[in-house]
Amino acid sequence: MNIRMKGIVCMLTGLLLVGCGNAGIMETKIITQSEAESIAITHAGVEQNKVTIVRNKLDEESGRQVYDVEFYVGNVEYDYEIDATTGKVLANDSEIETELSSHIPSSTEKIITQSEAESIAITHAGVEQNKVTIVRNKLDEESGRQVYDVEFYVGNVEYDYEIDATSRTVIGYDVESR
Repeated sequence: MNIRMKGIVCMLTGLLLVGCGNAGIMETKIITQSEAESIAITHAGVEQNKVTIVRNKLDEESGRQVYDVEFYVGNVEYDYEIDATTGKVLANDSEIETELSSHIPSSTEKIITQSEAESIAITHAGVEQNKVTIVRNKLDEESGRQVYDVEFYVGNVEYDYEIDATSRTVIGYDVESR
């Protein structure tokens, strides 16, 4: 091989190596804030025109980028963590935000059982009873009313519910993938 040919081969080899070196480097594309909001609102099952967004911020958590989306529909607050790369809902919860008057059940109001509180939470979560592992079911007093704190797992997903012990309503819940 003559010198000129060797030079061309070396130059082409160098270009090929540089090109291959950059082939493994890919820019990670993230979803937009608007897309994160849409994912959270759709997941919550609420109407877009009734939503008031109060926060939509891109953060880094555990080495990955996530959107922290918070919004209200009436007096219900929704909090979501959305993976900024995949759009997957990583965690979510909602709470009824009200100024509660002190409510202590009267002797005529019946407190539900732990079993009923579990059933309400599991039904609300939309999971199968036989796949649930209960880790906590405790009757507490919160803001002057009796509330069951029910925590359970289905696979690697943690569910944490607050159930009003007299009205049988879900007053707050949190869902988080582990």
